[in-house]
Amino acid sequence: MRLMESELSVLLRTIQAAGCEPLDDSAHYARFGFLAHAGLQLPGGMPGHINTAA
Repeated sequence: MRLMESELSVLLRTIQAAGCEPLDDSAHYARFGFLAHAGLQLPGGMPGHINTAA
């Protein structure tokens, strides 16, 4: 998990982003500290597949 956090931090600084929201299976990203956010959905996207930092 530390490697993922480290690499994500480097990427976000490189592209000058304030954060990220993985768009995929919530069960996979939960181990990296992301949780499904039921209130967010992209048009045409699958419910529960926008994940935010826990």
